[in-house]
Amino acid sequence: MNKRGHKIGGVIATSLTLAVLEPNILDGAMLTCGIMLGAMLPDIDADYSYFNHKFRIISKVYKLIPNHNIVFRHRGLLFHSIYTILLLTILYTIFNYKWILGIIIGVLSHHILDMLTPARLPNYFYPLTRG
Repeated sequence: MNKRGHKIGGVIATSLTLAVLEPNILDGAMLTCGIMLGAMLPDIDADYSYFNHKFRIISKVYKLIPNHNIVFRHRGLLFHSIYTILLLTILYTIFNYKWILGIIIGVLSHHILDMLTPARLPNYFYPLTRG
């Protein structure tokens, strides 16, 4: 999925979330920002990523990490797995910030859209399933 597709997915996720939760103005703004960030964030490990082009330091730091294993490759465990959602859910449980909830929803929308592509997310439930 490309940047445009994930942005559209983020807008749809935002619309659905705001319709269901009916938050006040501040919470709605926090959720919207979090969802749009979360919709784009998982591709931070890809060379073509929006974040890598805007913030070159991310790309430079990420290139220092070995890119050959299941954790650090693109669509690996670090950003494209259920563990990302679990970690964010723990953070939301501890801090209860609406923008963290928004990031969770945005990352979920990103993952769902990536699952619909031919490449899918083969290691999403690793080690329960292996791609």
